[in-house]
Amino acid sequence: MKTKEKAPYRPTRILAILTSFMVLCACGTDSEKQDIIRNIVTVNLAKNELAFIPNYMNVFYITSHANKVHAEALLSKKAGVSVKDHICTIDISKDIDSNYLEVEACMDRFYHQLQRKGLKIHHLVNSGNDLAVFEGAKLRSKYGIAGLSADDAERFYDKSTMKNLASASLGSESTAKYTLINQKDIVPGSERQFFQDTIYSTFSDNWSSLVLKPTQSTSSRSVKVFSNGPNALDEMVAFYKSDLSKETGNLLIEEFIEGEILRLDGYIESGKILANFTSLYHVSPKDFYQDGIPQLTEMIHDSEEQAHFANYTQNLLKAFQYEDGVYHLELIKRKQDDKLFFLEIAARPGGTLSSTLTLLGYNPTASHIYSQLDLKQHELKTCSKSFATVTMEFPQKLNATEVWLKELSDPDLSEFQTLQHQLSWRSSTNKKLRASYRPLQMVFIDDNHEAVIEEATRLYFQLNARFKVKGGPNDGQWYTLQGGPQATDTPMFANR
Repeated sequence: MKTKEKAPYRPTRILAILTSFMVLCACGTDSEKQDIIRNIVTVNLAKNELAFIPNYMNVFYITSHANKVHAEALLSKKAGVSVKDHICTIDISKDIDSNYLEVEACMDRFYHQLQRKGLKIHHLVNSGNDLAVFEGAKLRSKYGIAGLSADDAERFYDKSTMKNLASASLGSESTAKYTLINQKDIVPGSERQFFQDTIYSTFSDNWSSLVLKPTQSTSSRSVKVFSNGPNALDEMVAFYKSDLSKETGNLLIEEFIEGEILRLDGYIESGKILANFTSLYHVSPKDFYQDGIPQLTEMIHDSEEQAHFANYTQNLLKAFQYEDGVYHLELIKRKQDDKLFFLEIAARPGGTLSSTLTLLGYNPTASHIYSQLDLKQHELKTCSKSFATVTMEFPQKLNATEVWLKELSDPDLSEFQTLQHQLSWRSSTNKKLRASYRPLQMVFIDDNHEAVIEEATRLYFQLNARFKVKGGPNDGQWYTLQGGPQATDTPMFANR
């Protein structure tokens, strides 16, 4: 009997299967929709976030001047709705405090407008970044709106608060050793002595590297690692004066743990985790945001590891009294023994990987909106089959004016058998990209874990991204992904 030949592997078949898992749950039954017409206030949501607000809800928009046209277009679909009564614009170019006062003034207007009619605001929906989550929580507390309160949000916004909770829940050794600094205690002119005394009282002289950072910051802003040496204190003082003295909150000095950084993204509903995905950063968030080094993130699909991390997260969220919403958790796996250390957690979607997670059946943006509207999803049809998944992100370099990448519209992928279809399917076709937050993202998915990791990593370095520096002594100089300056006339495709 002739043995039937095995059909050749087709990456496109895998993509077709994954696409079928891109399911967004229909939240709320028809009877629930008829029972109440909810009055919703949205605070500066992006277009993709507004797309998940159900049409039957009565929406009041606090939005930027630039997004006003989009809000008007959404309102025009509803008969008898006044644009004047439903839209209030703010100037997001102002500083944080002024911006919040404008948002608060808009809330006052909507609140009293509904109150005169004997109605109330049922839900407030904020965007998916740390500051928006915290400000939205403050507004809920002030106006008596259900959902994440200011006290709740504090646990996810202040790094010292979250470390205290993690230590209480998981044990004192679950976080790196740290000490809290109140900026009011630092006397101008005595900074060096202050840092010396503070470090000695917590770490004595026996420390290798320390991290200095603000307790209330996002995207690894104003974070720096210092190695023990004769100039360490002087370097700390210089960094404090140039960066940290501008921060409004307190500061943290913590032990630097050498190891891999893991991220856990998921969704919890009524105290039950419905989705939890664990990934490994190949580039630290600090290097990604501060230095603009492109990120390579590998999804961990091992079922035993996933179960372990889901259990870890469940116990942690109990300590944070967080039963409903999305979360983004970061841990450090120590190099020497794989011991886990809590790094930080946020009550919002993670800043990257949204495309990858959506392909696997979990849309963090949708879940973030639905949880704020108290629309239960009950279950998520996440992908159960084990696929190797790698996401590549090219960020905006903070001092870059332009980002150039190798041509991707028709790349030569003859040596990348696994990635041929995936790359052309997900990548941008632009050869020249103006600096924007995330100008290019590529997602590689395959059932051959080793192949996709190896080939994605090789392609990562072959892309050879280049950055043009703006300002400072290196103004106008081009730098490459692999480090070092490069002449502006260097051929884009030198290694092709």
